Amino acid sequence: MKKLFIFLFVFIFVFSFSSCSSDSSENVSSSASSEYFETENEDPEFFDSIAELSAAVGFTVPEPVELKSMGTQSYQTLNKIATIIYEKDEDTVARFNISKDSEADLTCGYIGEATQAVTGSVSAELRGDGGSFCLALWSKDGYYFSIVLETPVSSSVMEKYIKSV
Repeated sequence: MKKLFIFLFVFIFVFSFSSCSSDSSENVSSSASSEYFETENEDPEFFDSIAELSAAVGFTVPEPVELKSMGTQSYQTLNKIATIIYEKDEDTVARFNISKDSEADLTCGYIGEATQAVTGSVSAELRGDGGSFCLALWSKDGYYFSIVLETPVSSSVMEKYIKSV
């Protein structure tokens, strides 16, 4: 019984500090700040719209057109990363992340096997297993992007998502 308790405690502790998840549903307004990404914030900030998110981070956050149909969108920033979270039936199904910081962790903790894919003029790293992918990472024009999915998709579907940014 002690081992089970210790295991559960360690599991909860480790996953409570994930940079890509948050249980808070509170919305916080913020004024525009061009220095927003100069320091890491410890708690996520939530916004009511993509326009508010863009104003807070100091650049226009694009929204992948192909992901819009995945569910309800919510907007947050955490650790120099602007994120659009897509939820369906109160479960997160996808995340789109963008940052100006090349060192930002956009993987949301996902590891998987890495494969290179070229989508138009963009070279992306796709991660997954057995030809199905849950993570795409790429950079363009000084910005760093990722798409993280709960359900794996084929490389052609992931490439379609990337092109829609």
